[in-house]
Amino acid sequence: MEITNLLKHIPVLETKNAGPIKVTGLAYNSRKVEKGQVFVCIKGFKVDGHQFAGQAVENGAVALVVEDFIDGIELPQYKVENGRVALATLADAFYNHPTRKLKTIGITATNGKTSTSFMTNAILENHGFKTGLMGTVVVKIGDYAEPSELTTPESLDLQRFYAQMVEENVSHATMEVSSSALELNRVGCVDFDIVTLNNISREHIDLHSSFENYFHHKSSLIRNAGADKVAILNLDDSYSASLMNKTKAKVITIGVE
Repeated sequence: MEITNLLKHIPVLETKNAGPIKVTGLAYNSRKVEKGQVFVCIKGFKVDGHQFAGQAVENGAVALVVEDFIDGIELPQYKVENGRVALATLADAFYNHPTRKLKTIGITATNGKTSTSFMTNAILENHGFKTGLMGTVVVKIGDYAEPSELTTPESLDLQRFYAQMVEENVSHATMEVSSSALELNRVGCVDFDIVTLNNISREHIDLHSSFENYFHHKSSLIRNAGADKVAILNLDDSYSASLMNKTKAKVITIGVE
């Protein structure tokens, strides 16, 4: 892909050493960069990807997407406001928007994401659909499966898995969506058809500094759903129920009590 065709999908603030380049892929881990790839520098909680741009160049990177220009590197550099947002958008574009070609289900909760995703996948398979599944335990693409590294993969890996599902003629994909993935924009360009927030409790909030932030990120899966989507909400959970009027999606409610 020509780099200008790829970068037209994101707002580039400034450029340095820009020129025509053929791009073979994207990378965010400098150790995994391959020749011809664009290296996207991400500022993490503990490590700043800008520090490893030199290693990325040595491994074959042909351009950098940065939040701050890096001195001493003569390759084209494209400055963006947020590296994580850029990575998600570029990955979706590079793999030709795979989730637009799938029925995609996103499940978030404090407890029970894995159980719900496995049950959903089993129901779909029982109805004869070829399925994909991503979560804490496994990444499944049709008949192929591999162990998971993260509950929700980084955006580049996520879009690559979805692209593989499209290639394998998967029709329905179910995914566990962690609060961290929502906060860190890993699912920023995933076109979910059905979303659900099953429950929320005061666990796992250490990554979000407060329960309010935790709920804010969890609930974004529902709040950001469009009018042509479906949101399934649990009336037995007050936090899930509170989102009934805070989404444009068609709401379906569930409950035992």
